[in-house]
Amino acid sequence: MLIPLMLVLLLSAISSTQGDKSPDVWKPLNFFAGSWEGTGKGQPGNSKIEREYQYVLNRKFLQARNKSVYPPQKANPKGEVHEDWGLFSYDRNRGQFVLRQFHVEGFVSHYASEREPSDGKTLRFVSESIENIGAGWRARETYRIVGENEFIETFELAYEAWATSEGMNQWFSKKNKAEVADGGRYSSEDGDTGLFKRVRKNKDLRFTWENPSHTSPTIVDVVFQDKGKGKTGVMITHDRIQKRDEADGLREGWGQALDRLKTWLEA
Repeated sequence: MLIPLMLVLLLSAISSTQGDKSPDVWKPLNFFAGSWEGTGKGQPGNSKIEREYQYVLNRKFLQARNKSVYPPQKANPKGEVHEDWGLFSYDRNRGQFVLRQFHVEGFVSHYASEREPSDGKTLRFVSESIENIGAGWRARETYRIVGENEFIETFELAYEAWATSEGMNQWFSKKNKAEVADGGRYSSEDGDTGLFKRVRKNKDLRFTWENPSHTSPTIVDVVFQDKGKGKTGVMITHDRIQKRDEADGLREGWGQALDRLKTWLEA
């Protein structure tokens, strides 16, 4: 199953203050200071973008203002205008940049930069929390410099639909109770129960599957794969099934569940 989750923006500078001096800590973000225009492409359709970054409050913060206009189109017949404001800060205690992003729809996203070696041209922020949105969602913003006056921003709505009871209730079954951690247990109103044997966030899950209608406990492996171009692959292996009719029923059940997951994520 491939799930589109990405918005890609290509922006070019129309004016720049990149030459301004600022504390060394801001060096990774100095490139962005100035005004930009560009285009976007993703789930809401194609858009035209205007954006501005500028240092504020005695250059202790970098402010971002973004406006994306989606004209009426097949993917978005009514069209729409999206605006968001952002504020970058540097948390010296953590040694990370923090981004607080306020959206016109009422969402407030809190991001922190990833702790990974940088090639000097890529910055990646992962959400730590998102206010006013359904449980289980995460987001990631990636900024990649591709030219002297050009960068690509990729926005990905990731999810923890597998990792919270609230998320699982949207697609898996109802009345789910899950402690998604090594050694944690889960249950559903369908009589499914099990134990999480391995949980590697955003990578894979392994858990046992028990149900009174099955002859014996089985094992489920779930692997999340980045397929590029805004798509995530979900591969499920349900092992140790003893009977053909049980295998057929589980195959059908997983297919229906994944269809519900896809529909929910794309809603």
